[in-house]
Amino acid sequence: MAASILACPVCGEREGLVEIERKSQYGIRRCPSCELQFSDPMAFSATLYDDAYGVGGGPVGRGGGGVDYKGWMAEVAGLTRHERALRFPFYRNLVLTSAQHVAFRWLRRTLPPGSRVLDLGCGPGTFMAAMRAVGFIPVGIDVARPACEHLRSRGFEVHVGTLADYPESAAPPNAVTFFEVLEHLDDPVGFLRQVEARFPGVPIAFTVPSPRRVSLLQAREEWDFPPHHLTRWSEKALKVALESANLSLASITFPAPGPLEFRGTGLGRWLMPAGWAAGSEVPDVPAAPGHAATHEAFNAAAPWRAATFWLGKAVIFSPLMLLRRLQGYSATGVCVTATSRRPVPRR
Repeated sequence: MAASILACPVCGEREGLVEIERKSQYGIRRCPSCELQFSDPMAFSATLYDDAYGVGGGPVGRGGGGVDYKGWMAEVAGLTRHERALRFPFYRNLVLTSAQHVAFRWLRRTLPPGSRVLDLGCGPGTFMAAMRAVGFIPVGIDVARPACEHLRSRGFEVHVGTLADYPESAAPPNAVTFFEVLEHLDDPVGFLRQVEARFPGVPIAFTVPSPRRVSLLQAREEWDFPPHHLTRWSEKALKVALESANLSLASITFPAPGPLEFRGTGLGRWLMPAGWAAGSEVPDVPAAPGHAATHEAFNAAAPWRAATFWLGKAVIFSPLMLLRRLQGYSATGVCVTATSRRPVPRR
């Protein structure tokens, strides 16, 4: 059992750490110095992710907390099945989150095609598929063995475990990414230091859930509580963490919400032009419940669904998101890009 934390895990502040929420056995404290919100205790368990993918002792496919990772794998398998389509921005918008798109564009500006990009916590491989489609060499690491096995079956180089499990004999990456990973860790600053120490001079791009995301207008999502998320990041806390890890900030971007932010809605599910009938692509991962369309029929309808989506986006979603943007709201994630202060060592 993890001990109750007595200091902010980012800036070390020990005074004024008031409990602002409670979720089961977890308290949520707020740091008055860097504005980080964090779990007390900070208890991380990799078995949570095996449970989420249906191979642990927890509720199958639900992650013990209402997060349908098996359904997510099925959706992503369909969205990335036609990899060539990911070369086109209009299709990538349906696969990558707005924050991932920021990282994607930054890496393409920073690195030449053929560069090796290491994705820590790669999950079902959405970002890896997008990078491979435009000529990069993606490599993944994840603690969830089912996700890694699925990606290997699609020809990706993937390692089960954490950063420490990246082979010393493997070619070093030209960039490192990790999306929605930092908030799961019990020592986020220590993780950033490990990345910087292992790959000095390498550009880094990552995302965390945005404190300005438009979904907070309704209610905080189930996944944004412990034991899923142990930290909630402010812009100030991100800057302090990077400074502590010897990383130079390149940018912190709060992008406008994009098409993928609507995938959980009834309208979004109908309009998304791939993925929901992807059960045949992933063994033991069913298609979304209630979706009876065959694989062939679904693909045949995809162009019409894509056209309808973009018409709906232009007429309905874009004006709504512009309004929310003017009110100060953002997409689900915030994208952070940084570089190590140390030069890349000669090899």
